[in-house]
Amino acid sequence: MHTIVACSTPPGQSGIAIVRLSGSTVKKIIQKITQKNVPPAKTPTLLSLYDNKKVFDQAIITYYKKGHSYTGEDLIEISCHGNPIIINKIIDLSLQAGAKIAEAGEFTKRSFLNGKISIDQAESVSSLIHAKSDLGVRLSANNLHGKLGRSLKKIKNELIKIIASLEFNLDISEEDLMPQFIPDLIDFILELEKQIKQSIEYFETTKILTQGASVVIVGPPNAGKSTLFNKLSKSNKAIVTNIPGTTRDVLENHINLSGISLVIKDTAGIRKTTNRVELEGLARAKKEIKNSDITICLGSKEENKKLKKSKTIFVFNKIDKKKPTGNYDLNISALKGTNMKDLINLISEKLINSNQQQPEVIITSKRQKNHLETALKLIKNAHKNLINSLGLEVVASDLYLVLKNLDSITTITEKDEILNSVFSQFCVGK
Repeated sequence: MHTIVACSTPPGQSGIAIVRLSGSTVKKIIQKITQKNVPPAKTPTLLSLYDNKKVFDQAIITYYKKGHSYTGEDLIEISCHGNPIIINKIIDLSLQAGAKIAEAGEFTKRSFLNGKISIDQAESVSSLIHAKSDLGVRLSANNLHGKLGRSLKKIKNELIKIIASLEFNLDISEEDLMPQFIPDLIDFILELEKQIKQSIEYFETTKILTQGASVVIVGPPNAGKSTLFNKLSKSNKAIVTNIPGTTRDVLENHINLSGISLVIKDTAGIRKTTNRVELEGLARAKKEIKNSDITICLGSKEENKKLKKSKTIFVFNKIDKKKPTGNYDLNISALKGTNMKDLINLISEKLINSNQQQPEVIITSKRQKNHLETALKLIKNAHKNLINSLGLEVVASDLYLVLKNLDSITTITEKDEILNSVFSQFCVGK
């Protein structure tokens, strides 16, 4: 594979930036740039950087040998001053020496292809970088260090034993099935279903912790949506007037609420109108409601029956001016700040269920969730087939497919693992 180069730190000016090179020719490239031999492995060394025999910077050069680097290849990190001119010059000189610009995620891709990390650990690198809360960082870091792989390995080991037992009773055993075999198999399948279901349900919490959440404020004109938006986001971004239809587009602001990263969105007032601009604003508001994690509705439950109660907080605003009529979750005054702490607590409770039990298997990507959802369907199918006595062959086939989907999340189960489990049930001299 060709040698790749890229800046590993964010673009822009900074005190220090890191340029990475990975591949078989990194030594030759760095010798051309530094006009010195490459330092010993894992020995950071201060060297001058040259362009046409003229020094343009000094940098710390760190060399990692093949097999002992992040990518599994020879890798060099250049810690230079964070001036974009310097960074671009290093990259240009590397390209002139035969390197190629790395594609997005290519360093981690090579790490996976070279067996340094599993596919779930590669995904954890991304979720760790983008995590929006302290707990999200910890969950991602745990999976990066193999927690997801270890947790799934336990489940897969039990699944392999069950599949092996099925194979043994189907193809080898001359005796009738043990009396407890089917009941024990049903218990195993039900427990497996419970574990997988918990992991899928917890993904919504994980997604909020690692990716953040969207909170949309909706309601009729002049309900105080923009005032509430400004209050929550601690800004004056939204224009506040008594004129209906002032807010036409979706306004948004990023805030941190109780350690959770939120995007607060203010939308157009919901009312009947023929104004084309307002109609477009209404269409955008409805789209935001559909895609939101939480909707704050400045209206009663009776007036907004189409909104999902599980993800909606019904709020009566302006209690400093009038009394509420209808059924609401909370009464506030965004203008005066009355009961705003209670609203913040409600948002947190809606987003993160503190009573929700953390499962053993914690997934952090949509791809992982899709495989677990497929596995769950197959598990339910195996249970149904077992209850309906459709044959152990059918049940074994379902469980093989469950194992295949779990394999797709982490590492592949070798056929020898199943065979070893089958023949381990024989007596020593058989």
